[in-house]
Amino acid sequence: MLLAVGSTVGVSLTSPVFAAEIPTVAGPGQPNEPLGGQPPAGSKPSVTDWDYQIKYQRAFEAVLWNMPAIAIYSFRRSAFDDLGLKDNDIIVYSTTATP
Repeated sequence: MLLAVGSTVGVSLTSPVFAAEIPTVAGPGQPNEPLGGQPPAGSKPSVTDWDYQIKYQRAFEAVLWNMPAIAIYSFRRSAFDDLGLKDNDIIVYSTTATP
């Protein structure tokens, strides 16, 4: 049984939901599409190598999450090299930055 409290959704351990109990809805191109996020009976997973897929996703997330840090580091390195700044110097703009 799914419990919804505010925006939190949890699963109750006292009454499990089995695939046979999940209601289905028929629509155009989707006969007996299951409700509740469960795949239809007899369906096959779209990913065959889960270990590879997880490693790929984690690597992709690591690249995306580090982009802001790389941009800040590059800006700081450029300020040191091109503007002659040192540690604890503050950059102040008189107008907004333009490309």
